[in-house]
Amino acid sequence: MKISIFIPTKNRHNYIKRTVKYYFDQKFLGQIIILDGSSNKFFKKNSEFFDECKSLNITHLKTNQLPLLAIKENLNYIENDFCSFMGDDDYLIPNGINKSINFLIKNHKFHSAHGLGIIISKPLENIGHYPGPQLLDQNAYDRYKFHFSNYATPFFSVTRKEIFIKIFNSTDINNDLKFCKDRLILDEYLFSAFYAVYGNIKRINCLHVVREHHKKRYEEKINWEKNFSNEDTITSIKYFSKIILEKINLKNTNKFNYSIYDVEKIITKSVNGYYKNTFLRSRGIKNKRNLIFYFKYFIKYLFQKLNMLEYVIKFINLMKNNKLSLENLLNKNNEYFDDFIGVYNSFNENDS
Repeated sequence: MKISIFIPTKNRHNYIKRTVKYYFDQKFLGQIIILDGSSNKFFKKNSEFFDECKSLNITHLKTNQLPLLAIKENLNYIENDFCSFMGDDDYLIPNGINKSINFLIKNHKFHSAHGLGIIISKPLENIGHYPGPQLLDQNAYDRYKFHFSNYATPFFSVTRKEIFIKIFNSTDINNDLKFCKDRLILDEYLFSAFYAVYGNIKRINCLHVVREHHKKRYEEKINWEKNFSNEDTITSIKYFSKIILEKINLKNTNKFNYSIYDVEKIITKSVNGYYKNTFLRSRGIKNKRNLIFYFKYFIKYLFQKLNMLEYVIKFINLMKNNKLSLENLLNKNNEYFDDFIGVYNSFNENDS
């Protein structure tokens, strides 16, 4: 399989062991690059387990960087024509990877592709859906605007190697660490934006990623904000906006009616939504939330989501057919059964 998957982990032996064992059981033929920020104790424990999985192509690397910066520092280890990224508590389905690769081989106007995603948690009783992005606009600015107005992470997509390397080589790591201390922007939004600016992403009909939601995931993200100030967030937004505008202008050879303020406004709104108006609070602006505020917010939200109406309708129809319900995913006649059952067995076999 012509895929190299980056998986970051840190002191979570049970999670990375579960993930690697899943790929071992699936007889996975791609490359697994594990970016391990663990203590020496856990790094050794992980390494000993990986040595037992001799049929897998595992590249086990020590790092002290955030996940996406660790990728940036280790691009030279990529062995294959296509790349992807996942958490140590996620599952990328081999068949979904293959279908995405085959789509990209036949459709050169897309740099990335992925299938459907679902969310599971323990106890495994219900299934949630996890939509990845679909970016089809020809204009880099329009793709950027749509992406952050309808945000979904692109990192689980299968991406052409040359674009993947371009994405992670688009900034200087020293400047990133100096001027972009906001964790959300540095370790997600910045590189996510490059996916949108550099071309189109296609969502295809297959089961592609299964994500686990658990308490620790939320606790870690809540703690992000404690490690930097509001001024750091402002500086990060300006750093982000300057870089993204430069990349947009390189892609858009014709003149368009937008400026750095338009770019900054879009990312600021997205950051506000995530950090509960951190950017506004840092300027001493209180957001009054009366009935008029909520009505305006609803209208804006509605119009934003109309852009995704086609996909939402398709997903509702899919749910009506119950193809992604837990009961039917476990039905051998379901088209996704063969892809899901391996995840189901892995998820229930191992406790975190």
